[in-house]
Amino acid sequence: MTNTTTALAALLTEEREAVLSEWLAGVRHGTARNIAGHDAQEAATILDALVRGIRAGGEPARFEAGPGTALRAALSDGSASRGAPGGPPRGTSRFVLAVKKPIFERIPRRVGNEAAGLTAAMWWVSELLDHAAQHTVD
Repeated sequence: MTNTTTALAALLTEEREAVLSEWLAGVRHGTARNIAGHDAQEAATILDALVRGIRAGGEPARFEAGPGTALRAALSDGSASRGAPGGPPRGTSRFVLAVKKPIFERIPRRVGNEAAGLTAAMWWVSELLDHAAQHTVD
């Protein structure tokens, strides 16, 4: 693992409950509109799968490769459950993207305020979650 991925895995593990809480609060209070129906268990499953993928060496550029299997499965399950009652796939995509805010807010505490480190970590998370969100609509 790189310094960036080590820091991100630690962040998502050590601050798991806070990230989940803020993610769901953001969903409920409109920072991510039109994504009702997603629940805490679904969020926890996605976040835990994200951490497993990071620890297994997953990289955004290789999202469809082996380390991302658990995350792709969790995303597909969420999309399928949302699609069954007629919900649009974009709802799951928006739900996934809504976790960026609580993660981004914590990154400086993990990697410091040095521009290169912040940029690398935020770009890594953004690129991975963009791939994850796209996976839900493909």
